[in-house]
Amino acid sequence: KVYEPEQWPLFEVHVSLLPDGQDVVHLSLDEWVADAGSMSLLLRHWRQMYEGGAPPPVPASSYRDFVRAVRAAEGSEAHERDLSYWMEQLRGLPPGPALPRAAERPAQGRCFERVRLVDRLSPEQTRRLEALAREARVSVTSLLLTVFADFLGATSGDERFSLVLTMFNRTAALPDIDAIIGPFVSTSIFVREGRAQGPLAERAGAAQQQLFGALDHASVSGIRALRALKGAGRLSRPLALPVVFTSMLHSVGKQGEEGWFEAQRYGVTQTPQVLLDHQPDGERRPGLL
Repeated sequence: KVYEPEQWPLFEVHVSLLPDGQDVVHLSLDEWVADAGSMSLLLRHWRQMYEGGAPPPVPASSYRDFVRAVRAAEGSEAHERDLSYWMEQLRGLPPGPALPRAAERPAQGRCFERVRLVDRLSPEQTRRLEALAREARVSVTSLLLTVFADFLGATSGDERFSLVLTMFNRTAALPDIDAIIGPFVSTSIFVREGRAQGPLAERAGAAQQQLFGALDHASVSGIRALRALKGAGRLSRPLALPVVFTSMLHSVGKQGEEGWFEAQRYGVTQTPQVLLDHQPDGERRPGLL
């Protein structure tokens, strides 16, 4: 379902009553309301109250406070520094990889049907992956991003392309910032500079340095940087960025006691203009990719 942002509610809840006495809850929620980390918090609170627990305390800050803090930071010296960094970093920005597409477009008024493909690493494979990351002195996220980009390069034939990275941006210094439910997701642009050459550890190290640079200049999102580039006339043509990498490893809201997020049997996400969103997730179900 596609929600209209100006029409409330931006969610639906249905329950299927099964013959064996079990119930299945179906939840549809627009990410204008909550990102993945906030969804985990929401379902944790829901389960606690369903099982007779007390409602969670109201956070000392609100999402409105967060928005005001972010807007207040715009125009600051740090914000201008980060904007200058991205304007230089994204000079000559390439489009996303040329993925194969369906020959037929959906009928007017309809969108492409999204399908979630899930695979799980075995415990032994997970240990080997973590050992590889330790040997290369990089995070598992950096290693997976490198391999994902190599795969896209081999599949598309493109040597240089851009990916959209999503980050959970709870950086504002507000009380109880980690207890607020809202759309905190932000974006960054990752540029794969050329075909895979050299040892995997070196390539993963370069990817991690690019990620560190993005985190050090995170006050300016990828969308804000693209708008600035377009306003400055540095985008020569419409830019398609249809591939997203969303690492959900060690995300806010995934720690602590179990909630219904961990009991999820099926899920799917859909984002306009996104053809592929790769979501490594090892918190909810260890080994899941």
